[in-house]
Amino acid sequence: TPVSDFPTFTFSQLMNLVILDLSHLQLQSIPINVFKSNYKLEVLHLNHNFFSLLHKLTFSWLVNLLSLDLSFTKLLYLPCGLFITNVNLQVLDLSNTRLKTLSSCAFAKRMNLISINISSIPGSVSAFPGITFLSQYPNLTTMYVVHPEICCVHPDHVKSCISDHEQRDIF
Repeated sequence: TPVSDFPTFTFSQLMNLVILDLSHLQLQSIPINVFKSNYKLEVLHLNHNFFSLLHKLTFSWLVNLLSLDLSFTKLLYLPCGLFITNVNLQVLDLSNTRLKTLSSCAFAKRMNLISINISSIPGSVSAFPGITFLSQYPNLTTMYVVHPEICCVHPDHVKSCISDHEQRDIF
C-alpha cells in the first residue's frame, strides 16, 4: 500500500545520517521540514515514488547533499529555489519524471554539479530553451539526455553527453 505521508519528525533524531534511501516506498508526498535535522546528509534516494510536487524548502536544510535521485517519480516541475542551498550537489537524477521544463530558478547559482540526468522526461527540445544555464557550472562533465539536440550547452563545460546509454562526444 502507498505511504501517503510520514511525520515531519521521522528522521529528527538521526542527526548524523549520511545516506538515506527512501526509494520504492510509494510516497505520495514529502513533508517540508522532514530533513530539517539531517544537515549531514550527503546521499538521498527518493526515486520510484509517487509524489508529483515538492515544496521549495524541501531540501533547504541539506547543505552537504552530494547526490540526489528523484528519478521515476511523478514530479511535474522544480519550484524556484528548490536547490538554492544545495551548493555542494554533484549528482542530480531527474530521469523518468514528468518534468516538462527545466528552469534555472530552481538551482543555486554557485553549484558543484558534475552530472545531471534528464533522460526519458516528456519535455521536448523546444521545452528546454533555457537549458544553457547549465553552462554556468564549470564542473559539469556529464549529461544524460533523451534528445541529442539538448546537448548544446557550452562545450567548454560539458565534456560528454550520454543519450540512450551510449556515450556521444558533443564536440
